[in-house]
Amino acid sequence: MKRILAVGVSILSLAAPVLAAGSFEALQKKLGIPLSEGTVVDASGRQPEMILIQDVHRHPEAQQHIRAMILSAMRRMGAKEIFLEGAWADGQTADYAFSGLEDQDAYRANVAAYEAVEKDRAAALQEIDTAQLFENAFDADSSPSWPLIKRLVLLRLKPAEYAEYAKHPFRAATASALTRAVESAERFYGVANRRSDIFLAKAKTLHQSGPQVLVVGGFHTAGMAQQLRKEGISYVVLAPKITQGGFEDLYSQGMHQTISALKLH
Repeated sequence: MKRILAVGVSILSLAAPVLAAGSFEALQKKLGIPLSEGTVVDASGRQPEMILIQDVHRHPEAQQHIRAMILSAMRRMGAKEIFLEGAWADGQTADYAFSGLEDQDAYRANVAAYEAVEKDRAAALQEIDTAQLFENAFDADSSPSWPLIKRLVLLRLKPAEYAEYAKHPFRAATASALTRAVESAERFYGVANRRSDIFLAKAKTLHQSGPQVLVVGGFHTAGMAQQLRKEGISYVVLAPKITQGGFEDLYSQGMHQTISALKLH
């Protein structure tokens, strides 16, 4: 078996109408997903062909609930195919088959863009803070939106936020750490969107029978759900229940481990 590189790899230890939000509770009961494990946050159709589980990378509580939801999908919905972001290996157990969703080149490009943003992030954030202080001192209009650009450099934008940013991207007159960080962040999100398309294409190519379970980060699920609606493929998006905080640094730690592992290959 090929080596699996995944931020959320601990998981392995284990034309339809769009539904109104008020229907999610009934669908959740029908699917047999306990609220103690997760919540239906989006759906189209009443018998999902694809089950998208939002991965909160490295978060211990989230990983526990994701494993439980995978088991529920297997037992209650007859799912036998599990697809994982961050991996490109395939495997088989007595109960189900799992496959990595990644294209290696796209995955490496995303990781490289992440590393590039990190290299310039501290200096870029300092530039943003200086610009905001200057504007406040002279009571100047804030253009561009510095809070949005700060979230971009921190790689914390939601899909809708990045779409809004992309309408009026930041462009500086001179080169600096900020311009480099912004360019790298734009590349990061661009590749992330391309990976979402790759995930769907690969899952459909490998599909055999029954509903498919795709475990991917929350940034990917919005675009994937939109594409599935366009194609008339029924789906449900499940978000794991999270009650515990204080694990924000685990994603960064996992990415650093991934960067080191990729440099060895």
